[in-house]
Amino acid sequence: MPQPYQLREIALHTPAYQQMKALRIDVLQKPLSLPMDALDFEHDEGRWMLGLYRGDALCGCLVFAPLPGGVYWMRQVAIDSALQGTGAGRQMMAQAEAFARQNGATAITLHARDYAVPFYEKCGYHIAGAGFDEAGIPHLPMEKAL
Repeated sequence: MPQPYQLREIALHTPAYQQMKALRIDVLQKPLSLPMDALDFEHDEGRWMLGLYRGDALCGCLVFAPLPGGVYWMRQVAIDSALQGTGAGRQMMAQAEAFARQNGATAITLHARDYAVPFYEKCGYHIAGAGFDEAGIPHLPMEKAL
C-alpha cells in the first residue's frame, strides 16, 4: 500500500517553491510575529528544497543543507497546521532521512524550537548541546546518526 504522503524535490524559482515559501511563512513566521527576514530565504540557493505532498497538495516542507563529513543540516521544517498531530510530520521525517541517506548523509543535525523537541525525540533525535536563541526563539541543537 503506498504512503499517503510523498516527499518531492522542489526547484527554486518555481510555483512549487513559492508555495513552499508561503507554507514556511504561515507555519514558522506568522504565529510568532517574526520579522520577514527571520526565515532566511536568500540562503535557499544550493540547498535541497523538499516538499511533502498528498496528491498535488503541499502539506509540509523542509530544507537540507549538506555540511562537511556527510552531515546534513535540516532547516525550516514545517507541516501545515491542520495536519500537525496526524502523522504527516513523522512520515516527512522518515522520507527525508531516506533521501539524505541516498545522497550520502551519515547524520542529520538541526536546531529545534524548544516546543518541537519532543517531536524530534520521538523521531530518534537527541539533544546535542546547550540551548540558544535563534531569531529570539529558544532552540536546542539536535542530531541523529543515520
